[in-house]
Amino acid sequence: MKLWWCNFSKDQKMGDILTGWQQGAKLKIPDWKLPRNLDWKTLQSYVKEIANGLKNRGSAPPAVQKPRVHMKFPYTFSAQIAQFPYKFYYKNNWIVRTYPWGFALALPIFWYMDRKVNSKENKAKWREIRRKEKEEFKHKFDY
Repeated sequence: MKLWWCNFSKDQKMGDILTGWQQGAKLKIPDWKLPRNLDWKTLQSYVKEIANGLKNRGSAPPAVQKPRVHMKFPYTFSAQIAQFPYKFYYKNNWIVRTYPWGFALALPIFWYMDRKVNSKENKAKWREIRRKEKEEFKHKFDY
């Protein structure tokens, strides 16, 4: 029986998928064979091997891991950022190429203007102008 959502090979049966998952999920413990006469160096090496085996017990060997597959429709924000075609936009859009240069060239000009506008002398001058405006407005309707 062939199901529309599964593509089984001829030698594969319905239950083979579950048994394959169960076999992949089993913890693979290395087969350690201890010698009968232990000296200090071999004991240390076996302890290190056991510690490494326990440390890496949840991860599969690198050859068994599947390659990463991109999402067909990246609906998470991080997936959209990861799959964004940066190279394509840099190559085909002039604004993307020139914007960083324009920003870098304009930044010193804006820093200079900011220093001049926010200097102590300019702030004192601004306060004096506003004080005169308030004084003039206060007596505007006096006859």
